[in-house]
Amino acid sequence: MEELKKGMAHREVWDKVSEDYTIEINEEEKVYADEIYQFLLKEHIFPPAKLLELGSGSGHLSACLAQKGYSVTLLDFSKGALSKSKSTFEKYGLNGEFIEGDLFDLSTIAAEYDLVWNSGVMEHFNTENLKKIFLQISSIMKDRFLFLVPNPDSIAYLLMRYNLEGKGEWEYGQEYLRRNYIDIAKSVGLEGKILGYAASSISIWHFMSTFPDDKRNTIYETMVKDKLMPDNESYLVAYIVYKGKMETAEEEISKQMQEGIEPELYFAKSAESYHYKNEAKRLLEANMANENKLVDLEEKNSGSYCYCEEIKKQNEELKKQKEDLEKQKEE
Repeated sequence: MEELKKGMAHREVWDKVSEDYTIEINEEEKVYADEIYQFLLKEHIFPPAKLLELGSGSGHLSACLAQKGYSVTLLDFSKGALSKSKSTFEKYGLNGEFIEGDLFDLSTIAAEYDLVWNSGVMEHFNTENLKKIFLQISSIMKDRFLFLVPNPDSIAYLLMRYNLEGKGEWEYGQEYLRRNYIDIAKSVGLEGKILGYAASSISIWHFMSTFPDDKRNTIYETMVKDKLMPDNESYLVAYIVYKGKMETAEEEISKQMQEGIEPELYFAKSAESYHYKNEAKRLLEANMANENKLVDLEEKNSGSYCYCEEIKKQNEELKKQKEDLEKQKEE
């Protein structure tokens, strides 16, 4: 909850997350990197253009783009993440530059990159901090900044996150469920638009991890792979922003700042409440089952008691009969 109050990513959280980064690039990441590549081509950013990834995490996506011929630079504030990234580049024999840096201070970064971009970064900041970051990025980008963030309309993502937050197992810090990125960018002199959607393959994992034993998993997977799901069901939405006219509507920005945090508070509380209700229901059902077992045992014990009393009575009668026979013999 402290992170939610500050509205920004925390180094220690991502140092811990980086411990689970693999060196090898998996197939889902390759598919997702190819989707990013298609966005670059759509924006006429062709190899060997110079790319700067701000908040590079595992470095796998930049590594995939390096394999396609781009000149890549990776910036992250986590030493653990950068260390894993370097190992990945070494494994695949790739060249790249690595910078330990902070999104809130890019003053040492030269404006020499054909495209500045990131994925899974901007959702970790509140409106006030996003404005600061957009200003920093606008000072180093030539003309465009591409970023991909979780899609607040993706049902699979919402179900997965709802489930994990409810159980207290969400490990990725605060993620704002916002739709007002462009409005915030406009407030600092940028323009932008939604470029498209990506990472539907990860949506499959989100759904399956939420309902691991549900046979309907295969239905969802098939529909995604056959492109029967709407584009905006994909896990990520891609935005492109570029330099434009300054927006000065302070009242609107104040409203945006409120909208940026309230859905997250409600989402987390609702998820927690849902989990507790389910847990209470499970315990109640278990208690009722135990009570039923107890009743069954008591009935069985009662029956056993009655049976034992009957045997005891029969034994006493036999004993009496035996005694009567012995008396008769003596007479």
